[in-house]
Amino acid sequence: MKRWHLFLLWALAALSVALLLALIFWSQNETETPTVHVVGHEAMAPFVEGNLLLRLVENLPTATTPASVDEEDSDDGKRIVERQTHRLPTNGPTFRIAVDKYVENYPASDLGFWRIEERDIANAIAQGLEILKAKNGTYAFSRASFDMVLQGWERRYNHSASEGRWDFIQGVAIPGTHGSRVNAPRIKRELFAHITGASSPDSTIDYALPIERIESLATPERLPKDMKMSHLLARYTTRFAKKKGRTINVRLASKALDGILLMPGATVSYNEMVGERSEARGYQNAPVIVQGQIVEGMGGGACQVSSTLYAAALFGGLEIVERHNHSLPSHYIAMGFDAVVSYPLLDLVLKNRYDFPIALKLEIKDNLLTAKIFGTQPRPERIIVRVETAAVIPFKEEITVDPNLAADEIRIRKKGHLGYRLERGRIRWQGDKESYDTFYDDNYNPQTQHVSIGTEAVYPPVDE
Repeated sequence: MKRWHLFLLWALAALSVALLLALIFWSQNETETPTVHVVGHEAMAPFVEGNLLLRLVENLPTATTPASVDEEDSDDGKRIVERQTHRLPTNGPTFRIAVDKYVENYPASDLGFWRIEERDIANAIAQGLEILKAKNGTYAFSRASFDMVLQGWERRYNHSASEGRWDFIQGVAIPGTHGSRVNAPRIKRELFAHITGASSPDSTIDYALPIERIESLATPERLPKDMKMSHLLARYTTRFAKKKGRTINVRLASKALDGILLMPGATVSYNEMVGERSEARGYQNAPVIVQGQIVEGMGGGACQVSSTLYAAALFGGLEIVERHNHSLPSHYIAMGFDAVVSYPLLDLVLKNRYDFPIALKLEIKDNLLTAKIFGTQPRPERIIVRVETAAVIPFKEEITVDPNLAADEIRIRKKGHLGYRLERGRIRWQGDKESYDTFYDDNYNPQTQHVSIGTEAVYPPVDE
């Protein structure tokens, strides 16, 4: 027999053995259930009762209901062996939620409602779930899952009303648009009522998502004819450092606010108009104040724009709806006139309290930022802004002995700064009538002074 014949017979025999082993392995897997190992009790789902093992993952629940749960000893502690894994049944009403002509189906479980058995109630409560008694059974409710869906609707349908713009170059008004807002309290109340009142867990419930319209005060029909912003109500100027990052940030924030039109009673939110100060939106790093320290941060310079506008608003007689001061005095503006903003938590909100339209104008020339407030009529009142120092707060000192210094040397590593408490107010005269606006006190924290001294130095030094 030739050598290649022998090689062929050997290959065929090896292939036959491999096929036989594969057939045996396949037949064993057909008779045994696949096993999933979850190591440690902390890996188990939120609640367990008998052979019920549920895993609720936000608003997409899964479940494992094993035919048997065995505990085996292992080097890393208890091991739970789960069998027959499948999704948790989403029995409960289905909501057909409509917005105009758009309809979306939401099983009850997608909204945070899971229909459970009576024996699972105690463990559901132990995991922080709420229990709802309904006509068609008992439900475990995850408020976090429900809020997640609600926040998604708010992101999709909440839109601020636009109060319009004033084009200072063309001298014309650009009308605003209406906004919309999801009625969250009503949604919570009505969906709960539908869940608890449904006669069958398999029912389908049609629900129109309640969305309210936010009226804009600057619609075309409300804008005065032949409107002109010809009267300067107030102006305020600050100087900023000629550094690339800060200059870019000041220009971006100013551009977002320039030309905002405010009809009588309308408000403007700095954060809504300027938006998030992020790299994706063109902002850069520049010095900012964070927890009483000056550090590099995204959007540094945005607070100078808000502070300059706030100061102009004080002298312009606008109502101050929301404003916060920095924790430290700012180098570009006097204490009591600054306004810190931090998206989305700390905002500057101003309101037009006059009976005529006004517009904001922000200008940058060289390194000077000027905020101006114009109106269709002259300012009807004289205004004085009062800022008084009510208290000066001394700073603390931290003294460290440094053997690397000369024995009698004293070195100030970081200079301390005094703190202040200011009382603020605004006096307005209209003819013989005097009005007084009282604002909350401003508090600027003292900054600790850090001193290093040699091993024989006396601090503080004693005058001879």
